[in-house]
Amino acid sequence: MKNDVENHKLNSRDRFLEAMSRLSSAVSVVTSDGAIGRVGVTVSSLVSVSADSAKPTVLVCIHKSSSSCPVILGNGVFCANILAHDQLHVADAFAGRAGNQYGSKFALATWSSGKIGVPRLVGSLAALECRIADQKVIGQHHVIFGEVQNILFGVSGSPLIYSSRKYATTAGLGHLANSLGKITSEKMLFEGERVDGTNDRTAIC
Repeated sequence: MKNDVENHKLNSRDRFLEAMSRLSSAVSVVTSDGAIGRVGVTVSSLVSVSADSAKPTVLVCIHKSSSSCPVILGNGVFCANILAHDQLHVADAFAGRAGNQYGSKFALATWSSGKIGVPRLVGSLAALECRIADQKVIGQHHVIFGEVQNILFGVSGSPLIYSSRKYATTAGLGHLANSLGKITSEKMLFEGERVDGTNDRTAIC
C-alpha cells in the first residue's frame, strides 16, 4: 500500500517514466556511416514493426538532443547491432557513460562494413542493416523507421537487456522456464500463483 500511495504523488509524466522503467528491453547500438559522418548511439527502443511489408521494418527512437541523430538522418542508413550480455562496455561507451575511458568509441570493439556501408559490431547477437524509410518527431524524440536490407547473425548467447534503470541479462531464465514448464496453466490460474523471475535475473550493474 505504501508504494501505491507514494506513486499517486507522482505527476503523469513521472508515473509514465516509472511504468516504462519496469519494461525489460534489449539493448542495441545504432551505428551509421556515410557522407555526413560516422556515429553510434545506444538505444533500448529497437522495435519490430512488420515482417510482412515489402521489406521487414523496424523503428528506433533517438532523443533530439543526441549528436548522432542528425548524422544518422543525413546518411539515410543505419545498423541496429543487438548486444550480447558481455558487451556492457560497448553499451556504456555509446551511451556516453564511459567518458574518455575508451578513447574513440569505435576503437573498443571490432567492426566490419556491412552490405550498405554501415558499421557492424563483430560479436553482436545480430545486426540489421537498414535504409531510413520515414521519420517523425514525437515529443523530444525522433522515431526513425528503417527498412531492413540485410541481416547478419553473430554469436549465440544471452542478450544484454535494460530493466528497472539498470543493465541485466537473461542468463538463468532457461532454468526458470524449464521449472515453470512443470506447472500447468490451469493450476496457475486456479491457485493464483505469481510467476516472478526476479531471483533468476543476474544484474550486471
